[in-house]
Amino acid sequence: MKLKFGTYILYSVGIILICIALIKSHLYFNTVRNAPENRQPLPPVDMKLQEQTTKERIIQSLPGLGSNNGTQLTNQSCPEIHVICTMPLLTQQSLNTSRYHSYTIEKIQERMSEFMTGLQRTLNHKCVYRVHLLYNQSALVDYIKANLETSVEKIVFNHVPDPRLHTAYFDFAFDNLQNKIVMYTPVDVYPGEGFESINKDVMVKNKLMYVLTRHGKKEKHCDMQKDASSNSCNGRYLGSHDSYIFVPIGKFPADVKKELTVTSIDYGVENMSIWAFRNLGHYKVTNPCKVLRVYHLHCTGLRDEKRKRLNTGRNTAMAPPTDQLD
Repeated sequence: MKLKFGTYILYSVGIILICIALIKSHLYFNTVRNAPENRQPLPPVDMKLQEQTTKERIIQSLPGLGSNNGTQLTNQSCPEIHVICTMPLLTQQSLNTSRYHSYTIEKIQERMSEFMTGLQRTLNHKCVYRVHLLYNQSALVDYIKANLETSVEKIVFNHVPDPRLHTAYFDFAFDNLQNKIVMYTPVDVYPGEGFESINKDVMVKNKLMYVLTRHGKKEKHCDMQKDASSNSCNGRYLGSHDSYIFVPIGKFPADVKKELTVTSIDYGVENMSIWAFRNLGHYKVTNPCKVLRVYHLHCTGLRDEKRKRLNTGRNTAMAPPTDQLD
């Protein structure tokens, strides 16, 4: 059936009026519902939760803080590490004539500058709580105080009979730093990345000792990355180690002390140490240098000319590089 034109117009106008009425009704009810007196109060914001969530987002966005060997982290606070080190005052005549006589005074002064740079970088490391410097040359204390630039408040000077003895560091640790994270390192080997990952509870539970192989990086006066002996953690492992990290509990094992009463700078002492702490001290000795990075600073090439090799087949052990901390 066909509608007349007039009837069609009336139907169309009616539909339009109905639509307009529906729209006005919808707007009216929304206005009433959102009026201040009719609004439902919002639940209170948990500011602590919001702050925590924000911190987690920030931490996860920072390079190196989002994961640790596959374990998600929400906090990367530093452990408090007590560093033990020593250094000779090479400008003292008795040393530079007997052990360094082939080097010029300028070269000796450059080596002292390397010592101070390494010490300063160790002091500046965010995880280093205190540096215990062992000495028996009184002039050394004044020399260090005169040449340090920052973090001076972290250093403590400790007079010992002979800081060259390898056992001097362990004696000091077991006598004075019980249940602390201790790191012995040569003054020209300084800590770098990864030390936030050290877990004291894990070290104590597993009776762990880390004996680290060093790395090299580009320094002001040379590129230590080109020195093979300073890059054997990621390259060909040569059996060399420099820095020791452990938690002293109880007494320094007498059998270990007897085995390691030697001069610390002689060749092979680190391999003797690995053997002694494993077999006589019953420590689990590992080398997580792929996680805990220490850097060697030795552009001068100056070395004690009286160094000799001490280890033998009987008392030599190795600790290949690893990325495991337990």
